[in-house]
Amino acid sequence: MKIHGASVHLVVPEMDSGPIIAQAALAVRDDDTQARLAARVLAAEVAPYGITVNCVAPGRVETDMTAMVDSGTNSALANAIPAGRMGTPDEVAAAVGYFVSEQAAYSTGAILDVNGGSFMP
Repeated sequence: MKIHGASVHLVVPEMDSGPIIAQAALAVRDDDTQARLAARVLAAEVAPYGITVNCVAPGRVETDMTAMVDSGTNSALANAIPAGRMGTPDEVAAAVGYFVSEQAAYSTGAILDVNGGSFMP
């Protein structure tokens, strides 16, 4: 896998058990299979301790950063997404909100793509 830039953000609660949420962003993704595998391996390692590990993988989202790009480029990129638009921060936050909720207590090793269909493994 060739990655030109990457960041991983973890939401780790201050408790002995609970959820860990990883939001991974790859600047250039040739293949994110290894990042997905890493989330699943970590989930398997810590599951016996009551810790869940899940990943939210957002696609292009309307943010201050994307607003700095000219509208023609944003339109072209949005048109390339099967849903025909960019996502919103609230849509990504809802995915994270699910993983930190009690309803996700049995979810671990999951990768939730919030991308309008632009990446379907």
